[in-house]
Amino acid sequence: MIFFAGKEKTEDLLDQAMSYLEKGQPKVAIPLFKKIVKQEPKNTTALYNQGLALNQLKKYQDAITCFDKVIQINPDDVGSINNRGISLAELGNTDDAFEYYNKAIEIKSINLQDKTSIADFMIIASGNSSRHIQALSEILIDELKKKGINNCHLEGKDSSDWKLIDAIDIIIHIFHPEKRKFYDLEKMWSELIPKERLTIWKTSNF
Repeated sequence: MIFFAGKEKTEDLLDQAMSYLEKGQPKVAIPLFKKIVKQEPKNTTALYNQGLALNQLKKYQDAITCFDKVIQINPDDVGSINNRGISLAELGNTDDAFEYYNKAIEIKSINLQDKTSIADFMIIASGNSSRHIQALSEILIDELKKKGINNCHLEGKDSSDWKLIDAIDIIIHIFHPEKRKFYDLEKMWSELIPKERLTIWKTSNF
């Protein structure tokens, strides 16, 4: 049982709550997130992570309430939008879930012209879970086929944190945020790349 004495600093409460959440103890984290929100009703970090904790406990409707509050404050919060979709899908509302779940995070387009001949553009995006990354890759391939691009190729089928879609003139990477940060393709491709390195990155098994 947790006892609270007086008003604690939001930063300290958040650190404690996040620590419990990372340790796989959502039941302990949730009361701390709730206390933060009581002190600061528009604290989107606490609301969002409370939603994640509730999802872990399969309290999907309560999680949706948290994500909705974040979206009301910040309509462009992609993490809340996507996790709301996850909650809806778990509740069996697959049609409504699709509206929220097909949004990638931090999409960036890089012009590869004059840098390499492997493609004209590279698009880098993130998904917030292995399931989300898989769903995004499937949705994207379907959309490409609808536009007449039928010979696109998917790499990373067995990877849980990276997918690559080779759409002839466009290469699309979908990463888990940590994997994306590790490889940092945005920085790499912002500079001219020696030709001997191109094949390595084109065929690399992330």
